[in-house]
Amino acid sequence: MLDITENGYLDLNMLDISPVDCKGLFDFLVHVRELKKLDISQNHLTDQAVLELCKFLRNSILGKLDISHNYITDKGLEMLGDALSEETCGLHYLEIGWCYKATSNGYNKLYDTLRKAGFDITTMALTGSNNIVQYTMQKPLPYADNCYNTKF
Repeated sequence: MLDITENGYLDLNMLDISPVDCKGLFDFLVHVRELKKLDISQNHLTDQAVLELCKFLRNSILGKLDISHNYITDKGLEMLGDALSEETCGLHYLEIGWCYKATSNGYNKLYDTLRKAGFDITTMALTGSNNIVQYTMQKPLPYADNCYNTKF
């Protein structure tokens, strides 16, 4: 049973989701229209899961994603960067760090790809014993999405 809050938030962190489970999960989540924020951190996700995640991101309205603390490699980071760079992807906030199989080279490539796509880096720190880079990235919303109607 999935419990999505009224803010469109689904917390799946620390649920021991296997990479194989991700295909069915993301195939299902494409149909959940109110999903705006997804936390799948601290699972055992690998590049196979990232492949399914990328397919999901291309067809969703998801705005925020946390996939930190997983087993994603540099190749997975590259796939993720390519998916997030597409215009059909509405993601504007990504938290990714402590991907235990990724290197700082993979994170730097992801950083370059997302910077070219218009993301701003709001925090960046070296963490972990292997100098793994932890990024929190945001893509500014279009001007119209930042406006509010005000009555005087």
